[in-house]
Amino acid sequence: MTNRSSMLAAFLLLIIATTATAQNADRQPQDGALIRGKSLDEWIAQSKEDATLEDRHAALQVLRNDGTQQNREKTLRVFTEALSAKEPTVQSLAAAGLLKAGRPTDPNALTQLVTLISKDLSAAKPSLDNKEANHIQFGLTTRVIRAIGEVGDEHQVAALRRITENNRVHALLRQFATKAIRQIESRPKQADSESRSQQGDSQDGK
Repeated sequence: MTNRSSMLAAFLLLIIATTATAQNADRQPQDGALIRGKSLDEWIAQSKEDATLEDRHAALQVLRNDGTQQNREKTLRVFTEALSAKEPTVQSLAAAGLLKAGRPTDPNALTQLVTLISKDLSAAKPSLDNKEANHIQFGLTTRVIRAIGEVGDEHQVAALRRITENNRVHALLRQFATKAIRQIESRPKQADSESRSQQGDSQDGK
């Protein structure tokens, strides 16, 4: 086989391999299929409070990336529950999960998101001596604001406006809140009411 033929054969094999990889990436995991070597229920168990913080972080990241494709309702419940965790890093990953997964079926999730940013606003000015804590809190508030913009409705706009009007809040956070308000207001209110109606129907059917 000539060098040219060898190069052509190698090129064709690369195309085949790349196509197969893309197809596998697009294929959603089937119900009950393993996700990175564990079942969905195992990842959910690892996200609970009795696990180490490192394990909870890992579980929430996996669930954010792959969990909703296998069982969206179960995964959304995990994110909603994690919003009430004591650790800001866990809360932050839960908000990131909602940001990616879309509107939660549990209305309490939106209430918890608003509570998180309200707590941040009511707190004293952060200490310059604790930069790590400030960074974590900033990341949490950023993700919560973005999640509200993505999955919230007109009921959360008032809380976002309080951020935009508070000069004690970092300018970037005020910008994120302004963008979130625009996202919510650009969506038809009918879509929000229909979404809530569908949630009510699904709960009635349980």
